[in-house]
Amino acid sequence: LEVDGKEAGDLTSREALIARLTLLIGQLKEASGIAEKAGLVLLTLADQNSVAFRVSQSTLSPDQRERLAENLVLIKYARTFPSFEIQITGHTDDTWEGKSDHSDSSRKKNHDLSLKRAEAVKQFLVDHQIPADKIQAEGRGMLWPAGVTAEADEAMISERNKNDSARQANRRVEVLIKGVDLNVPTPQDAKP
Repeated sequence: LEVDGKEAGDLTSREALIARLTLLIGQLKEASGIAEKAGLVLLTLADQNSVAFRVSQSTLSPDQRERLAENLVLIKYARTFPSFEIQITGHTDDTWEGKSDHSDSSRKKNHDLSLKRAEAVKQFLVDHQIPADKIQAEGRGMLWPAGVTAEADEAMISERNKNDSARQANRRVEVLIKGVDLNVPTPQDAKP
């Protein structure tokens, strides 16, 4: 994906690409699965748009693969920035084998599962020509439920997993795209 092609190059295809990116970015911002802040773009694969991971599963569903594929144009655009990196973080709910379980054993299994979820997303991106050395994948298990900004204590983990809907929101992978400016330049702004 060449955004800064040869000078004006083929202006019509450049304008078409910019129009497509602008439209995509607008849709992503509206979809609330994406947030933008100071060079960071966050894409979440969670229960909205039915892309949560199934209980105990780390395989990408067709819905998740489709959601990632929809965002490849954005990720490939982001790749053109020198400081481009992707941080993928996998998460789980607080259950193991169908019931709430905060034991050390459950925490370890959920951590491993969350890492497998992150690695599945990383592999998808690598399979679509995103350089593996620009992607970090980590798992946080049940320790960072949706809506918290730091590692949660026992009470918060329980509170944020109080029902099926809350648990589904926690079975997620967050894709943080770093070093990108979503204020896409117009052809007039572009310097040769």
